[in-house]
Amino acid sequence: MADRFSRRDVLAMGAGVLAFSPVVALADLRIKKPVKFGLITDVHHGLAPDALQRLRVFIDEARTRDLDFVIQVGDFNHPTAEARAFLDVWSDYRGPRYGVLGNHDMDMGTKEDAIQFWSIPSRYYAFDSGELHCVVLDANNIYENGRYEPYANANFYRSGSVISHIDDEQFDWFAHEVFTTNKQTI
Repeated sequence: MADRFSRRDVLAMGAGVLAFSPVVALADLRIKKPVKFGLITDVHHGLAPDALQRLRVFIDEARTRDLDFVIQVGDFNHPTAEARAFLDVWSDYRGPRYGVLGNHDMDMGTKEDAIQFWSIPSRYYAFDSGELHCVVLDANNIYENGRYEPYANANFYRSGSVISHIDDEQFDWFAHEVFTTNKQTI
């Protein structure tokens, strides 16, 4: 589709979709039943000493609400045996749970390790909740010398514009997801 796409490129396209598409135009938002979800980010288990406690507070609060789903949006935990008790707390939430890969989730493993550890379908995927179509993307790619390299084992500690890229395969999939649903997309 194009030579490369950064996180900024995709966000700009998404903003254009929201502003100009009749499918998801803000003026056309007529959701009959709101979708309620809990969102947590940057817990950094394995790096932040209070990560387990913060996750417990989040899950305890989520249980008291009538939520359609919960989602963690990156920098959650490393896919290691030491993180099993942390992941067990996450799994204590009995409703739908979703995860988004963050760069630090690959500090001590690969994307595939994290995907399997969290039991998410893929590095990028979509799901529906009520009248919403939710798209999860993976911007954890290095783009250098004309090729994409996935983040793995902390290889992303680089400067400049070579980090945080959405690969072409995923971008094409994203465009298809956005333009083929009749639901509001986030």
